[in-house]
Amino acid sequence: MWATLHGKQKQGPFNLQTAYITYFPRINFSIYEGTSISVGIPLSVGLATMNNELFAAKGNALSYDLPFVLDFNNGFKTGEPGDDLFGFYFGAGIDYTGTRFDSIGITSSKPSGVGFIIRGGARFGFFQINDDLHRSITIGLFHKAGLSTDRFKTVGINLLFDF
Repeated sequence: MWATLHGKQKQGPFNLQTAYITYFPRINFSIYEGTSISVGIPLSVGLATMNNELFAAKGNALSYDLPFVLDFNNGFKTGEPGDDLFGFYFGAGIDYTGTRFDSIGITSSKPSGVGFIIRGGARFGFFQINDDLHRSITIGLFHKAGLSTDRFKTVGINLLFDF
């Protein structure tokens, strides 16, 4: 995830790298064969490292994400058993993101708030457990825009493993 903070503070450019652990419950509503609409809550908690180039400051952060998303799904993992081992999704939603810095040399130590999320990606099945269940990898991109100036504007890459 790459993030920038736009606000009244003069923080300067910085780099934020976050690794999340995600739990993603979702419900699929079948539209027609091979497609569905899903409602989900991909809850995430992670640790981040941050480097503020202007103040030569470094620090650690605890970050969390509480989104609510609505996705269109096609192919693999649409909720119906099938032969497809590839699928894609795209969607949008609203989320609450929070980051707590330990000490980074910036004025706002808790940039958080509500914002919008746009997301999309692909799913690949690779290991069959039984007739209806496969292990999979999901690779996706997202963009989050905050409603307040104290919230990060982020672009990120998701890599999810289905256990």
